[in-house]
Amino acid sequence: MQQFFLADYVKSLDSSIEKNEEELSKLQTQFAALEMILQQYENFSFDSQTSSVIQLKMLQNFLDKCFESFLANVDVSNYKSLTNSLLMWIERIDFQNMSDALLMPVYKQMK
Repeated sequence: MQQFFLADYVKSLDSSIEKNEEELSKLQTQFAALEMILQQYENFSFDSQTSSVIQLKMLQNFLDKCFESFLANVDVSNYKSLTNSLLMWIERIDFQNMSDALLMPVYKQMK
């Protein structure tokens, strides 16, 4: 009788071990999948941050160049001269040279 209980107990333990191994295998698979997802999010986040930093730097450089050009070309001593020089500045602003000047520092930083 004792052997019957012992055999039943061993069978129960074997069954429990199999279930635990199956559960462990499932959890390991899920863990691997979650690690892959995490890596993708980290890569996406890093790429996104890099892109945002570059965009912010370019915007900052663009605004700095515009302000430098504004200070050099617009007369703010009175309203009439402000209006005339502002309109001339807007018509003469060279966006091609400005964009070249903006892209070079950013391009050099990316190398």
